[in-house]
Amino acid sequence: MRRRPDSPASAAARSRDPEGGSAVMSARIPEPVRAAVEQLREAVDQEHLPYSVRDRLARSIRRQLVPRRKPGPKGSRLDGAYQDYQAGMRGLPLYRKHIRGHDHMSLWRRAFKERRLLNALQKRTSRENSRRQRSRSADSRRRFGECDGNPR
Repeated sequence: MRRRPDSPASAAARSRDPEGGSAVMSARIPEPVRAAVEQLREAVDQEHLPYSVRDRLARSIRRQLVPRRKPGPKGSRLDGAYQDYQAGMRGLPLYRKHIRGHDHMSLWRRAFKERRLLNALQKRTSRENSRRQRSRSADSRRRFGECDGNPR
Protein backbone atom coordinates (compact mmCIF):
# COMPACT_ATOMS: atom_id res chain seq x y z
CA MET A 1 0.00 0.00 0.00
CA ARG A 2 1.38 3.40 -0.97
CA ARG A 3 1.54 6.25 1.48
CA ARG A 4 0.00 9.53 0.60
CA PRO A 5 2.51 12.41 0.52
CA ASP A 6 0.61 14.30 3.23
CA SER A 7 0.44 11.40 5.70
CA PRO A 8 2.05 11.80 9.15
CA ALA A 9 4.51 8.97 8.43
CA SER A 10 5.90 10.72 5.38
CA ALA A 11 6.09 14.01 7.30
CA ALA A 12 8.11 12.27 10.01
CA ALA A 13 10.44 10.78 7.40
CA ARG A 14 11.01 14.22 5.83
CA SER A 15 11.89 15.79 9.20
CA ARG A 16 14.75 13.37 9.91
CA ASP A 17 18.42 14.22 9.55
CA PRO A 18 20.55 12.17 7.17
CA GLU A 19 22.37 10.78 10.25
CA GLY A 20 19.10 9.29 11.49
CA GLY A 21 18.29 11.75 14.27
CA SER A 22 15.36 14.11 14.47
CA ALA A 23 15.85 17.47 12.74
CA VAL A 24 14.16 19.23 15.64
CA MET A 25 16.46 17.69 18.25
CA SER A 26 19.65 18.30 16.30
CA ALA A 27 18.75 21.96 15.87
CA ARG A 28 18.61 22.40 19.66
CA ILE A 29 21.92 20.72 20.48
CA PRO A 30 24.94 23.08 20.38
CA GLU A 31 27.59 22.28 17.80
CA PRO A 32 30.43 21.43 20.25
CA VAL A 33 28.17 18.98 22.07
CA ARG A 34 27.01 17.41 18.80
CA ALA A 35 30.67 17.04 17.72
CA ALA A 36 31.58 15.37 21.04
CA VAL A 37 28.66 12.94 20.72
CA GLU A 38 29.66 12.10 17.16
CA GLN A 39 33.28 11.55 18.25
CA LEU A 40 32.12 9.25 21.05
CA ARG A 41 29.86 7.32 18.64
CA GLU A 42 32.80 6.80 16.24
CA ALA A 43 35.06 5.60 19.07
CA VAL A 44 32.44 3.11 20.25
CA ASP A 45 31.94 1.84 16.68
CA GLN A 46 35.70 1.43 16.20
CA GLU A 47 36.00 -0.65 19.35
CA HIS A 48 33.01 -2.85 18.35
CA LEU A 49 31.59 -2.65 21.87
CA PRO A 50 28.65 -4.94 22.64
CA TYR A 51 25.22 -3.60 23.50
CA SER A 52 25.58 -4.15 27.25
CA VAL A 53 28.78 -2.12 27.39
CA ARG A 54 27.25 0.64 25.27
CA ASP A 55 24.26 0.72 27.60
CA ARG A 56 26.45 1.05 30.71
CA LEU A 57 28.48 3.75 28.97
CA ALA A 58 25.33 5.72 28.12
CA ARG A 59 24.08 5.45 31.71
CA SER A 60 27.39 6.62 33.16
CA ILE A 61 27.52 9.59 30.78
CA ARG A 62 23.94 10.50 31.67
CA ARG A 63 24.81 10.37 35.38
CA GLN A 64 27.60 12.86 34.77
CA LEU A 65 25.52 15.22 32.62
CA VAL A 66 22.15 15.25 34.39
CA PRO A 67 22.34 16.53 37.99
CA ARG A 68 20.73 14.51 40.76
CA ARG A 69 17.60 15.82 42.40
CA LYS A 70 17.73 17.13 45.92
CA PRO A 71 16.88 14.46 48.49
CA GLY A 72 13.70 14.70 50.47
CA PRO A 73 9.99 14.50 49.90
CA LYS A 74 8.62 15.78 46.63
CA GLY A 75 5.09 16.22 47.96
CA SER A 76 4.33 19.59 46.40
CA ARG A 77 0.84 18.22 45.72
CA LEU A 78 0.37 18.01 49.46
CA ASP A 79 1.88 21.33 50.51
CA GLY A 80 -1.23 23.41 49.89
CA ALA A 81 -3.53 20.72 51.21
CA TYR A 82 -1.40 20.39 54.34
CA GLN A 83 -1.60 24.12 55.04
CA ASP A 84 -5.39 24.01 54.72
CA TYR A 85 -5.50 20.88 56.88
CA GLN A 86 -3.49 22.62 59.62
CA ALA A 87 -5.79 25.63 59.36
CA GLY A 88 -8.71 23.34 60.24
CA MET A 89 -10.23 22.63 56.83
CA ARG A 90 -11.72 19.13 56.75
CA GLY A 91 -14.09 17.02 54.74
CA LEU A 92 -15.70 17.94 51.46
CA PRO A 93 -14.28 21.49 51.13
CA LEU A 94 -10.74 20.11 51.55
CA TYR A 95 -11.32 17.33 49.03
CA ARG A 96 -12.98 19.57 46.45
CA LYS A 97 -10.16 22.07 46.65
CA HIS A 98 -7.25 19.63 46.48
CA ILE A 99 -8.50 16.67 44.41
CA ARG A 100 -8.77 17.60 40.77
CA GLY A 101 -12.14 16.63 39.27
CA HIS A 102 -13.48 15.48 42.64
CA ASP A 103 -17.14 16.10 41.84
CA HIS A 104 -16.94 14.31 38.49
CA MET A 105 -15.48 11.04 39.82
CA SER A 106 -17.32 7.84 40.50
CA LEU A 107 -18.13 6.96 44.09
CA TRP A 108 -15.32 4.44 44.47
CA ARG A 109 -12.65 6.53 42.80
CA ARG A 110 -13.66 9.54 44.87
CA ALA A 111 -13.50 7.51 48.09
CA PHE A 112 -10.07 6.16 47.13
CA LYS A 113 -8.64 9.62 46.36
CA GLU A 114 -10.14 11.10 49.53
CA ARG A 115 -8.68 8.32 51.66
CA ARG A 116 -5.28 8.66 49.97
CA LEU A 117 -5.16 12.43 50.55
CA LEU A 118 -6.31 12.14 54.15
CA ASN A 119 -3.80 9.36 54.92
CA ALA A 120 -0.97 11.43 53.44
CA LEU A 121 -1.96 14.48 55.47
CA GLN A 122 -2.28 12.50 58.68
CA LYS A 123 1.06 10.80 58.09
CA ARG A 124 2.73 14.16 57.53
CA THR A 125 1.17 15.50 60.72
CA SER A 126 2.32 12.44 62.63
CA ARG A 127 5.89 12.75 61.33
CA GLU A 128 6.06 16.44 62.20
CA ASN A 129 4.76 15.74 65.70
CA SER A 130 7.35 12.99 66.25
CA ARG A 131 10.12 15.27 64.96
CA ARG A 132 8.95 18.02 67.29
CA GLN A 133 8.82 15.58 70.20
CA ARG A 134 12.33 14.25 69.48
CA SER A 135 13.76 17.76 69.28
CA ARG A 136 12.04 18.69 72.56
CA SER A 137 13.41 15.64 74.37
CA ALA A 138 16.91 16.30 72.98
CA ASP A 139 16.69 19.91 74.16
CA SER A 140 15.62 18.85 77.63
CA ARG A 141 18.46 16.29 77.86
CA ARG A 142 20.95 18.97 76.84
CA ARG A 143 19.46 21.37 79.35
CA PHE A 144 19.85 18.95 82.25
CA GLY A 145 23.26 17.64 81.19
CA GLU A 146 22.10 14.12 80.38
CA CYS A 147 23.42 14.18 76.84
CA ASP A 148 27.15 13.94 76.30
CA GLY A 149 26.94 14.65 72.59
CA ASN A 150 27.08 11.01 71.48
CA PRO A 151 24.04 9.54 69.74
CA ARG A 152 22.48 6.51 71.40
